[in-house]
This record gives sequence, structure tokens and C-alpha cells, in this order.
Amino acid sequence: MEQRVLEKIKKWEEFKELDPTLREELESLKGNESALLDAFYNDIAFGTGGLRGILGAGTDRMNIYVVRKSTLGFLNYMIQKYPNIKEMGVAIAYDCRKNSYLFAQHAAEVIASNGVKAYLYTDIRSTPQLSFTVRNLKCAGGIMITASHNPPIYNGYKIYDHEGCQLVPELADMVIDEIAKVEDMFRIETKPFDTLVNEGLIKLIDKDVDTVYVEAVKQVTVQDVPKNNIKIVYTPLHGTGCAFMVELLENEGYTVIPVKEQMIPDGEFSTLKSPNPEESSAFEYSLKLGKEVDADILIATDPDADRMGIAAKDNNGEYVLLTGNQTGAILLNYLAQNVPHDKNACVYNTIVTSNIAKDICDKH
Repeated sequence: MEQRVLEKIKKWEEFKELDPTLREELESLKGNESALLDAFYNDIAFGTGGLRGILGAGTDRMNIYVVRKSTLGFLNYMIQKYPNIKEMGVAIAYDCRKNSYLFAQHAAEVIASNGVKAYLYTDIRSTPQLSFTVRNLKCAGGIMITASHNPPIYNGYKIYDHEGCQLVPELADMVIDEIAKVEDMFRIETKPFDTLVNEGLIKLIDKDVDTVYVEAVKQVTVQDVPKNNIKIVYTPLHGTGCAFMVELLENEGYTVIPVKEQMIPDGEFSTLKSPNPEESSAFEYSLKLGKEVDADILIATDPDADRMGIAAKDNNGEYVLLTGNQTGAILLNYLAQNVPHDKNACVYNTIVTSNIAKDICDKH
């Protein structure tokens, strides 16, 4: 094994205050060279969206020390970019995954211990709500603890700018540089969580933003249409969509039948083969319920509720799962038909989006 890898492992072994759970895992890896290499050979990669990796001990794993180091690097970047960051603060949210709240707490401790206010939710909230919260509270940035639709052994860490937008590559590179300057992930001094709450540097938020967020979502209406003829089966796949989705749709006049077994937050995703709403296996429970209640459409959102899958009936009355590109094409065509616009209107396409968007734009 390379000397640099041995030195990284030794550093973890010699840190006396190492988290007991991570210590136990580290002990269990002794003698297993391939497992140790997998956990320590690389440092977990920080990309444009942030971090995503398997939970566990090691430099290439998601754990509290990686989160603390990443948060300090992100904070140092924001301090340079936003001179009044102490007045602005940073918003933090998290999903239902294992250790999500723990990671969110540690991120809040790092931020608040440096004199910057951390706005932290006390329960799971979606990525779209975190993005909204950054703008609503006029924060310098945001952190979302989630691994999106990955399997339960993963967790992750997404970062956002003052507009609630993920950082473009040029800015993400600046954050990566700041993270690299943090030499020792074990020597990041912080005050206890409760102390920071009492000092007002960690502000726990819930209803303060929840109500404003739901009201803002209600304003995103294209046209007033009859809703009493649409029956929806909805599942959050054990994730953050359980917070408001059913209530919001019902209040808007839709008939919604939730998949009760999957309305319960569960980081193990115990009723699922995969928490990815674009995979047919995620619709096993909703498909069964949909047939029982004769639903028109089935909707599933991923654990942090920024991705959705839809199944709709075909001419034979059978449910067919739409791809993301199909859903996007339908939405774009609907907007082009029903939102007043001129020839200067813009549609943004990603490199993984079907070229049908251009055809729809040309048509309209």
C-alpha cells in the first residue's frame, strides 16, 4: 500500500476523539487492504453540485469530518465573496437519509462558530424549499444534505449561491480550492450546538419559512383549470415530499390519494428497490394503489423532492411510466401554448435533455 495512504489511515487511527461509530468501522477494516484502499486512496470529489458518496470512515466517504472540512472551505469562499455575510447568514436543510440531520448540525456548528448565522430546519425539507429559503432570508448561500435518488448507503452535500442556485463550475472550482486549503479536518474548532443556539448564531426555522414557501408555490399557476376531474396517486418515496405535497395539491382542489406506506420518512427506503422516481420499480406500491382507486396519474418524487416521475394511462387504460424527457417535453409544450410570450422567449436545455425542446420552440 502506498505510503501516503498509510499515513492517511494512521492519522485517522491516532485521532483520539474520533467518532465512536467511525472508530468501530475503522477497526473492522483492519487487515482488509482493498476496503481500506477504497476508503482512503482518494479524497471524496467535490464537483459543481457538491459531494456525494458512501457513508463511512475514510477520506473518500461521507462522514462528519468531510462535512466539516467542506463547510469551512465553502464558508471561507463566501466570506471573500460577501463582505456582509454575518448579516446575511447561511441556510441549511436536509433529507431523510441516515446521518442527514447529524451532518446538517455539524455544518451549522462550523458556520455559526465563525460568527455567521446559520438558519437550520428542525425537520426534513426539500431541495426546492432550501433554494427558496436562501432567497427568502437573503442568505449568502445554502447547504442541502442529500444524496438525491442514490441508494441508502449514500449521502451527499449540495451547495447554493445567494440566489439559491447551484454553483457554476468556475465558482465551484473556487470552493474546491478553499476546501483544499483546510489542512486538518480533525482540527476545526467549533462551539457546542446548544450553545450556538442559545447565542442566536444557530436559528432554528420551520413555520417562519414554511408558510411563505407554500404560498409562493401556489402563485406558480399557468391557468385556472377544472381540477375535480383529476385523481392523483402520490408517493414521496419516504422522502421530503411528505412535508407539503399532499396538503398543497388538496388545497388547490385536486383529489390526492397518498401511498401511506411511503409517506413515512425512512432513510433505508425499506419498501423500495431504488428511490429513483424515473425507475419503474419505484412505482410498485403506487401502481397497485392506482389500480385500486382508478387514478388518472401517478406521481413520485425522489428523497429530496427535486426530481419527479409520472405514470399516466394509455388508450388501453394501462399505466405507462414517462421518461424525464417526455415529461419535460409535455411541460414545455404546455407552457409554450398557455404562457404569453414573444420571439425573444428563452428555454434552457441541458446536455442530457432531448433535442425535442428545440422542435417545440421552433413550432411556437
